[in-house]
Amino acid sequence: MTTPAVIAVTSATPRDGSSMVATGLAHGLAGVGHRVLLVDGNVDAPTLAKSTSAPKLSARTDYDVLSYATPGTNGAPSVLALNAPAVAASCSRETAEPAAAQFRQHFTFTIIETAALPQSGMALAFACAADGVIIALKQGRAPSDADRELIKVLRAAQASLLGVVTTQHKMVREFDGYRRSSQRGSTPMRSHVDEPAMGGTPLGVRSF
Repeated sequence: MTTPAVIAVTSATPRDGSSMVATGLAHGLAGVGHRVLLVDGNVDAPTLAKSTSAPKLSARTDYDVLSYATPGTNGAPSVLALNAPAVAASCSRETAEPAAAQFRQHFTFTIIETAALPQSGMALAFACAADGVIIALKQGRAPSDADRELIKVLRAAQASLLGVVTTQHKMVREFDGYRRSSQRGSTPMRSHVDEPAMGGTPLGVRSF
């Protein structure tokens, strides 16, 4: 894959670990010196950023969605929240593509975590606008109709599928528990989220 690149991370069903995969990938790339933007586009279960950033998306080329991003510090990625209902309502392929083009102008890698496909129109819009899509899949989970439907939707949209990252059940549960506690304001999110992927053992990659 050439850079700059926009990568969408999604799943066929909720709680398959897409947030963990997106966060680990973004922190890993930022940690080795790349300029990285981590986008929380999961309206169904906001995980990576509070829904207080961009109020909408727009097809206008002069609309600066990055003005709502929080700059990264100390080797961490910048973060942009696109997880408010108004953003989802304004999201389409026509508005996702200008946003993706803007991301490429300013960042080497942009990692976008979205809600499960194909239930989310926003997820599909960013999958089409991205340079590649990664699917998160819980390790040991039996294939389902949702998985087959996801592949069918991505193929119909001609999205570029990079591969599948399998996540361990225990790590997904731990990350989900940490997400809930962090949203209650008990601890800062950034202190822990990069741990699952940086350790090397919780993630396994399978490509098609």
